[in-house]
Amino acid sequence: MPLYPNAERRIRTNLALIKRGVRPCWVVVGYLTETQLDAINAHRLSRNFEPIDKEIVFLGTHIYGSRVIEDGYTDDDLLALIRSAMSEACVFTPTRKMTVLQNPVKRDGGYGCKVRDELTLECSGKYPRSELFSVVPRGDHNHKPKKLREAAEAASLALEVTNTPG
Repeated sequence: MPLYPNAERRIRTNLALIKRGVRPCWVVVGYLTETQLDAINAHRLSRNFEPIDKEIVFLGTHIYGSRVIEDGYTDDDLLALIRSAMSEACVFTPTRKMTVLQNPVKRDGGYGCKVRDELTLECSGKYPRSELFSVVPRGDHNHKPKKLREAAEAASLALEVTNTPG
């Protein structure tokens, strides 16, 4: 699922709009490889669903809410997740409810763990295109950037209190 050359700029634009409380526009950010598309469509046909097209669209409200607001990832963390989860190496993983692709290659998640990035596509809302709905860094057990940032802020406040003149 390679990203198009302008995808990162489009994703950042949508994230910036969401931060300002503005509803972003749907943007095309990438596509499924033939191997990925064939595997997904074979699974869809076995479940009596229509096949999807190869292009992937992005809005970003769900990803922003779950990964940035709830989990505390930064925009750069999120883009690294998406880049990895949109790799040509990603493999379709059949599930009962969602269309999931997982990168079999672990990467350094940036918070002390090796992760396998997983992408969830939503295939009905923008049919025949699929939506890049969610990304998850599987195996990021140490990761809680929100808690890490809060702990760092608390530590710096404690330093300020103990290092005050007088």
